[in-house]
Amino acid sequence: MDERLPGRGLWVGAERATVQAANHKVFARAARRSVFVPDDLGARVEKLLLQRCQNLIGLSVRAGQATFGFERVREWLLTTCQAGLLVEARDGAPGESRKLRALAPSIPLLRSLSASELAAALGRESRARSHRGRPTHDPLDPRGNPVVRDACR
Repeated sequence: MDERLPGRGLWVGAERATVQAANHKVFARAARRSVFVPDDLGARVEKLLLQRCQNLIGLSVRAGQATFGFERVREWLLTTCQAGLLVEARDGAPGESRKLRALAPSIPLLRSLSASELAAALGRESRARSHRGRPTHDPLDPRGNPVVRDACR
């Protein structure tokens, strides 16, 4: 998950299609020996990516770099019009989503987490939206934003 591999090992990208395509024979051939590939490898990777996204969002909250809740995010966008990323629950209200997108059409939008997953990341009851503060990297480049990169995998 950290994109760092100690020692010898096999590299499998964390993209859904790549993990699903991985199988025992491919790993055994690459390793030149028998290997064990768990049947739930895809589910394990997905769970780890979810935890990583939640940890990164939680870190931005603790650092004071995130605002959450429709009214707070709306107020933030109206006063500063600066955000590195809008994060919305995929099961959030579409009407409120359209209102926020109208205020900030150029800010990247992430809708990979459910309301309960986003709430767990924020350490709160169910919240459907949040934003991360102004990044030091290019917000439109998903490789530079760890939350976007991991959520897209």
